[in-house]
Amino acid sequence: MTDFTLDFPAREPIRILQLTDMQTIDLTATRNPTRDRQIKGAYFKDGEPEMETRTYRYVRELVAQTRPDVIVLTGDNVYGEFDDTGRLQLELVELMDSFGIPWAPVFGNHDNESDMGVRWQIAQFLGAKHCRFARGTVTGNCNYSITLTRDGVPAWVLMLLDSNGCHPVGNPWAPEEGIRENNRDIDCIMQAEGIYPDQVAWYAQTLEAVHAAAGRPVPSLAFYHIPIHAFAVACREKYGYEKGVPMLANAPGDYGRVIEHFSDRLDPDNAFFETARRLGTAGMFVGHQHNNSACIDHRGVKLVWGVKTGRCTYYQPEQVGGTLITLAVDGGMRVEAVCL
Repeated sequence: MTDFTLDFPAREPIRILQLTDMQTIDLTATRNPTRDRQIKGAYFKDGEPEMETRTYRYVRELVAQTRPDVIVLTGDNVYGEFDDTGRLQLELVELMDSFGIPWAPVFGNHDNESDMGVRWQIAQFLGAKHCRFARGTVTGNCNYSITLTRDGVPAWVLMLLDSNGCHPVGNPWAPEEGIRENNRDIDCIMQAEGIYPDQVAWYAQTLEAVHAAAGRPVPSLAFYHIPIHAFAVACREKYGYEKGVPMLANAPGDYGRVIEHFSDRLDPDNAFFETARRLGTAGMFVGHQHNNSACIDHRGVKLVWGVKTGRCTYYQPEQVGGTLITLAVDGGMRVEAVCL
């Protein structure tokens, strides 16, 4: 059924910490003078190049403060273009494993730019003691599932997906960045972002099998990187969102701000969203737009932009941290932004 099972005491809540868009950078590994100038000019004018102070210390503080049972990383964990040596990937694995807590990553659109190749990145996850990761057999490189049980009884299912979209060097809107055409694993990379039909079919088959084995519906959560079309629909229908106009999510059960415009090209026909909703998915957690941090209830599904983790690349100073998901013993769920 699912790839992994994690068991917890029946009478205690389960806490999941979402970290997203750490997007760490090795300034000694810039590929050319143009990108060196661009990245330093945009993000490092303060003269603070160390990832320990910009990102890793925030992760440590979040873990200490929230005391999670599971940690999920929703992509752009490293800025792959600036990790052609693989040093940042190794640091990430060492940091996450140091907590002794099960952790589950998915890739974002920047992770797989590294010249080390996605197969090598996957190998580092698979070799980590506390990492729960599987490549999967459908489009992308991180499609897998985890059952959370309480004293052996299925309580929730975590569905982790690749939203793809690792663009090649030379794309019109950012011609200097991306994955190089001679990358050793470029044949494994789906360069167009999306959640593809085979992924949707796998999602449905997995949850249907869990429900059948349990003899009842088991609620689920989805974690991926790039928001789908339903996020845009929710913002427009519920709050009249318009591009360029900041939006405050303040209806009962909602929170946060949407201030960065976002694409809604993924899942344009809502096939994935409606499949997930039909099968009991109660929340979808993404990243990608660093300036957005919000939770919007849409047709019974909480759509959540996680709080950006750390101060690498662009961010809102008051919105740096993580997102805590608390799964109550009675089956309820609470989502809260944790800003440091």
